[in-house]
Amino acid sequence: MERPWMLSQRRKSTRRRALLAAKLVTPAGVTDCLVNDISDTGAKLQFRSPQRDLPRIVQLRLGEEAHPRFCLVCWVAGLHIGVAFENARNGLLDAEALQGRLARMRDGAHA
Repeated sequence: MERPWMLSQRRKSTRRRALLAAKLVTPAGVTDCLVNDISDTGAKLQFRSPQRDLPRIVQLRLGEEAHPRFCLVCWVAGLHIGVAFENARNGLLDAEALQGRLARMRDGAHA
């Protein structure tokens, strides 16, 4: 995976400092985290311990939001991970679009 500093020039929107409590939901369970910064298209998350063996697709539940945001894990560095929201306008998953994007990435095409 690419390093976070390599992605800074490719972001589509400006990130804002957030410091929000959140939960990362994976098939392995739910992990508390802190959203360090957030934009319309993604977020940087901080954990108490390094996250290992994360799936490419995760759910992020911000505070008391009713619906989780489905995300693509873009990078992992120590206690931090960067995620991209699949539907940048509202953070909600279009499952078919996300599966198609992952298939294109596996095949070497860019989404």
